[in-house]
Amino acid sequence: MKVQPVRSENSIVFSQQQEEEESLLNNKRVIKEKKKSICSGCFSIKVVIVFLVACLVIACAFFVWLASFIGARQSLKTMSTRLMHTFGDFVFARLDSYFNPFIQVGQELAHDYNTGLLNNISLSMWSKYLMKKHLYTNSFGVGVYMYDGLYAVSVNGAPPNTTISFNTQTKFDTRMSTYSVNSTTNAMIPSSHYYYTFFNSTAQSFWTESFKLMDSIGKDSVIGDPYYSLVGAYTLYYSAKIYDPVLYEYGLKKVMGIAKVNISLRAIQQFLKQLQLLNTGYVIVAETNNLVIGGSINTTAVNQKSRVSVFELQDRNAGSLMKQIATTYGNLSNTPNLMEVSSMGVGYSVFRDLYTIENIAWNLFIVIETGEIEESINISTGATVGVAVAVAIMMEFDKVDFVSSLFKEVDNIFLYLREMTVWLNEIKSFLPESVFLQLKSLTAENVQNATKYEVDEIGSTENSSDQHITSKSSRHVSKQKFQETDGNSLFKIGLSLKKCSIIRIHLTNFTKSFTGEEITHLFSKISTGLSSISKTIQANFQTLSVDEYQITISSDFSEVRGKSVNQVALESSLRFLKMIANINETTLNDRGVRINCCIGISSGISLCGNLGSSSFRSFFSVGGAVQNAKTLSTLASELNCHLLADSSTVNEETLPLFVARPVSRLLLEPFLYEKNQSMNVSNIYEVIKENNVEKDEWMYELQQKEVNEKYKEYNSFFLFDRLQQFSNDEDLLEVLKSTCEKMNFYLEKNIEDIAATKLLEVLQYFAKLEVKECGEPLNQLLFKFHSTLPYTLSNNFHGLDYVVVTEL
Repeated sequence: MKVQPVRSENSIVFSQQQEEEESLLNNKRVIKEKKKSICSGCFSIKVVIVFLVACLVIACAFFVWLASFIGARQSLKTMSTRLMHTFGDFVFARLDSYFNPFIQVGQELAHDYNTGLLNNISLSMWSKYLMKKHLYTNSFGVGVYMYDGLYAVSVNGAPPNTTISFNTQTKFDTRMSTYSVNSTTNAMIPSSHYYYTFFNSTAQSFWTESFKLMDSIGKDSVIGDPYYSLVGAYTLYYSAKIYDPVLYEYGLKKVMGIAKVNISLRAIQQFLKQLQLLNTGYVIVAETNNLVIGGSINTTAVNQKSRVSVFELQDRNAGSLMKQIATTYGNLSNTPNLMEVSSMGVGYSVFRDLYTIENIAWNLFIVIETGEIEESINISTGATVGVAVAVAIMMEFDKVDFVSSLFKEVDNIFLYLREMTVWLNEIKSFLPESVFLQLKSLTAENVQNATKYEVDEIGSTENSSDQHITSKSSRHVSKQKFQETDGNSLFKIGLSLKKCSIIRIHLTNFTKSFTGEEITHLFSKISTGLSSISKTIQANFQTLSVDEYQITISSDFSEVRGKSVNQVALESSLRFLKMIANINETTLNDRGVRINCCIGISSGISLCGNLGSSSFRSFFSVGGAVQNAKTLSTLASELNCHLLADSSTVNEETLPLFVARPVSRLLLEPFLYEKNQSMNVSNIYEVIKENNVEKDEWMYELQQKEVNEKYKEYNSFFLFDRLQQFSNDEDLLEVLKSTCEKMNFYLEKNIEDIAATKLLEVLQYFAKLEVKECGEPLNQLLFKFHSTLPYTLSNNFHGLDYVVVTEL
């Protein structure tokens, strides 16, 4: 019998589950391949980020440029208008300064005649009087022309071969007499007398033209029309009526003639020719009848004599432009002040203004090409786009500064490095500037010497190991040699001779006028400023006290600075004074008290270097220049000056670079005491500012003219530099008295000028001396004069014993 297995329900279920699990396992082993897209893996996320940021930067730059373009276009138009207005004011001011002396001389001549000052004077006195007026104006002629005579000085011939003659003719003469003039005494030379034919004043064109103009405008003085004179240049003349002196005294006016001064146009034409406005701008001055007076372009006729109309100018397309303006507005006198005109395809900005003086009226035209003004807008546009592109290109995202780490040891290193940097940054402020300056000035010689010593050490060590020499004495010598080398490798001890400028700064009221809290706040600003200046010029900066500082500038870094130590010292001191002025105007504006800064500068040979020992050392400057700088800072306080320097600092090289004035003569210490040098007398200068000339030289001259005139006037009072010009005591004494009178007038306008007051006391002292009782020439006494700053024990001592005359 055959037996067959019987399958239960449980076994059937188990087999079904097993089959399902095997099927599931087989499905898991099948891994689907990665689906590929068209642009899969073609772009880097870094590139995308850079691209998006670059687009953002360019978009921002575009909108910034659009705003700046609109603003720049409007602002440039406003600035160009203001520029042309300012330029026109400058031209008018120069024309006034040229005409006013001639008008003044003509009015003085008429006044002196009308009041009887010129009645019954000799021909020699007439000659001297008229020559004085002629030399004051450098005119082509000046004189008095009457119905029945004349007295005149005239210029004959063409430059440079010109002569001056004195002409006279009275009512009793049938001919005009002419005399040569002595150029030294301004008097006529009787032996040079010769005759001309009778000169009829009333028949001359200037006579008839003058009275015609006076009658038409109702005035007693006029300026005549230009004419070509015999001296080879176009000339104007100023004429004023003269009256009978006897009747004029009683208020009656009987015309006797005219007082006339000839005015050359050559100086005006040369001034206009030198003007330059941007690159394409030019200036034209013309009469209202359109005849040219002069300009910065070529306005001369071919034959060098004829007058030229503005419509006939060829240079810079000026004639065509003026025709276009006249066609547009009817004539050149009816145009607005500012015009935008196009001529021959070129756009112009034209400014017109009317210059008037006495009876004359001239049109001033200032022309600038609009393309030159818009050029700056195009440049700014290109710069903006270029910066945007450069920023987008130069962006780097892969540079990251690591300041921490996941690893404990590395993270501790970062922590210790940060703490060390903080400590070094704090300690650095306590180190003198001389330390960092000497570190920078290490030469290759020090490195070579250190290398040589190191080689010697290695060689001696090898020899000792080969020979088995281990004695104690040899080790001691080697150690001493290493220490000496190491000590000399950085900061050497000792003084060396150097050309130096010593700047001594004293804040005279700093500790007396301010509280402790204010001193703490202000000292941080002052010390920071001085430290910055010293680092810039590579100088040694020392704080002597809270209100006294010293800067030593040596010639070691002259090649780096590119300037002499004298110039660097003066520039740095003026820079510090500006900083103090800024502190006074901002921080102390509401305080009511200002920091009073007095600076003294002395230049010369000094001993400089480190002094001390291995436990303490510091930088020092030794010599007369140090004491002299201190003395000058004290003198500056006494004279109420901010910056004083000796003649070794303000010399022929530096004087043209600064606005300075001499204020005293002082007995100073010699530069080196060890060579038994004697004390010397030095002129002391007050330095006011740098004598900079801006690119727009005409604008600078206009703004600084009044400021510089005061110092030029003061320099003429300081006679000690001009003693060799006086050959005898009488002339010198006369100049002394005249200078005292001028200084009294100067002090009326500048009453707070203590230096001028002290100088006046000195000059008055010498002006009162009796020449015969002096015992030696007066110029020698003046040459030996100097001041001192005595330090004496006195209960009532205060100020300067200023007038001291001693033997040199």
